Amino acid sequence: MKLEKWWICLSLGFVLSCGSERVITANGVVYNVKGTTILQDGKDVTASLSEEETAEIKLTLKSYKADEEAVKKRLKEIKTREKELKKVEAQALAKRKALEAEQEAIEQKAKEQEKARDAFLKAKKRFQNKKERFEKLKEKGKLSPKKTTKWETKLEALSEDVKSTKEKLNNLNQ
Repeated sequence: MKLEKWWICLSLGFVLSCGSERVITANGVVYNVKGTTILQDGKDVTASLSEEETAEIKLTLKSYKADEEAVKKRLKEIKTREKELKKVEAQALAKRKALEAEQEAIEQKAKEQEKARDAFLKAKKRFQNKKERFEKLKEKGKLSPKKTTKWETKLEALSEDVKSTKEKLNNLNQ
């Protein structure tokens, strides 16, 4: 793309350096064309040129102008393509940023779910361990009625903790 742009700029420079009014013929003679008048070194030579020479000069001038128009058209096409490319790049960048944000949100949710799962498992394990200990102490008869009430209150609180962590985990999984 840059090479093509460079080539077009060079071509445009060449065409413009020749000028739309200045014509160099195949034999190296330089003529300036103003309307229907052909000048050489500032002198009118229109009448002294043959029809073939006049036609060649006008054809060369017409060719220069056509080349200049083609170069201008090509430059305009390139500018249009560059604008389209920039627009597509901007859209791609916006889409990439949106996808990155979405991925980050998914990762954050996964972390929260993992934390909630760990908290639930920890609370459940704590509840089970305390319940087993309570049952063992109860079987051995080592609990007074006051301690039994304390243990039941403690187990109730742990049970509520398990329920709340499970509820939080379920809410995050939805």
